[in-house]
This record gives sequence, C-alpha cells and structure tokens, in this order.
Amino acid sequence: MPKQVAIFDMDGLFVDSERIYAEGWKQGFKEYGIRVPEGFVESLTGQSSTSNDAKIISLLKDSELAKKIRVVREQYYQEKLKNSEIKLGKFAKELAEILKDKGFKVILASSSTRKRIDELLSQNNASDVFDAIVCADQVRNLKPAPDIYLAALDCFKTNSEDAIAFEDTIVGATAAVKAGIDVCLVSELLYRQQLKHDHDQCLGLFRDLEEAYNYLEANQVC
Repeated sequence: MPKQVAIFDMDGLFVDSERIYAEGWKQGFKEYGIRVPEGFVESLTGQSSTSNDAKIISLLKDSELAKKIRVVREQYYQEKLKNSEIKLGKFAKELAEILKDKGFKVILASSSTRKRIDELLSQNNASDVFDAIVCADQVRNLKPAPDIYLAALDCFKTNSEDAIAFEDTIVGATAAVKAGIDVCLVSELLYRQQLKHDHDQCLGLFRDLEEAYNYLEANQVC
C-alpha cells in the first residue's frame, strides 16, 4: 500500500555532512597528537553532539582536551561551509521532489540543531524542499530514541504505517523502527560491509537513494 509521508535524515543522507564531520574529528585528534582506536571516529557517525562529547571524554579522560578537539572540528566544518564544499547527497533533492509530486508530505527529521539545518539547506538551495522540519531543539531524547520520528508523524497527524523513513545509520534506523515506521537503510559503506538487517520494518540496505526509490516504486510503496 502506498505511503503518504516520507521522512529524511539529514547528516550523511540528505546532506553529505558526516564525511566532513569525520574529517574534522580526525583533524582535531591529529592537531593534539592523539591516536584513537581504529573505527572510533566512525563510531561518532549519526550520534548527537552530547553523545559524541561523552565518548571522547571517556576515551581521553580529559574534558578540556575534548572541548579543544571539538573546537577544531567545528572550525573545520565552518571552513568547508564557507567554501561551499558541503553538498547534498546523491539523488536526495531529486527524490524529495519526486515524492512531493506523487502527493507525499516530505519531512526532515534530524538530530542537528535548526541553525545547522537551515545553513546547510540554504547553501544548497534546498530550504523550500521540506513541508516540515523536526530537529534536536524540539525533542527531549535524540536518536536512537524514537522522539524525533514521533514528532515528525505528529506534524501531519500521520499513522506510523503510512510513513517511510530514509536513514544512513543503524542509530537512525533504530529510531524509525522504534516509532513503528518502515525504513530504508541507505549507506554505501554499510552496503559494502553487507550488514545484516533482520528487523521486518527495515525494508532493505541500499547503496544510494536512487536504488532505494527504485525498490519502493517496484513494490508499490510509493
């Protein structure tokens, strides 16, 4: 049965920002001469800033040093933003527009702040893409808690079974599933790793959004 609402994650999916954040973290650790365990930077993907700060403090046992590293990461991000180097994800805007043409309400559900969302969308001429935006400023608990997705459903009083979510991390997909929403997990990295996903509401693991859309259209989900 066709869905009525499409909910997009932002960082790493609609906007190719997770790569920039990772580069910024690596720059911060390098600047202070810190070698982190393999996979540590990748473990920060899809997490809230509070969660990531806690992870880094736990690793370094030094909250002040953790703050300095975050400053470097933020400076790196701002420089990339200033130089217009943070682009939309492949087929992201196109998919949102296709779904809107099909009658979908399109929502952004992000653990980022509204300020960060607005600056990234504005720079990429995507400010008018979404019918609603739900962000970190509006909910008590961030992903993997379902709060953001429940708030997204509430925007148009949508039943969970009438929505489809697009996420690029296990953290985000977990949040959608906890809210009762079918989710497409879209990540080239996870696809290469052939991650196992055995939850019924995870409709599949896809290399990119175009592949996910082709699957949904073939199965009359949209």
